[in-house]
Amino acid sequence: MSATVSPKPSQSAPGASKDRYARDPIYGKPPAWGRLYDKFFPFFTDPWSRHAKLIADQILRDPRSDVRLLLIDNGYEPDHWASAIEVTVKDLWTVRAKARREACADARRPLFDAVLDQLPERSRPKVLAALTAAWAEVVGD
Repeated sequence: MSATVSPKPSQSAPGASKDRYARDPIYGKPPAWGRLYDKFFPFFTDPWSRHAKLIADQILRDPRSDVRLLLIDNGYEPDHWASAIEVTVKDLWTVRAKARREACADARRPLFDAVLDQLPERSRPKVLAALTAAWAEVVGD
């Protein structure tokens, strides 16, 4: 029974990575999840998207993950999978935030118009600025 011999790092192709389990630079660095959580958590996230984020970040991107090693040994690209999951989660959170801002803007207009219609013309800009600031503080707009 003959055993297959893998080439030593010095015998590998020029420019090839010495560690076959290293992150693939084609797919870039993972996102800065801390900043994204500060921006979107908890209103624009859900348990399923947070689980997908954990799968991408801690299972597929972690160089010591058994799942990552298994996928690479079988010819798959876990960095590609992780990148696709990360982009999808970021886009989902961004779209949710945008939809909420638009819904809040639509809800705000009739309320503000009703208040401003009852005020004299010269005080409307100041009251509108105060209402907008208060709305942004309450809604997070």
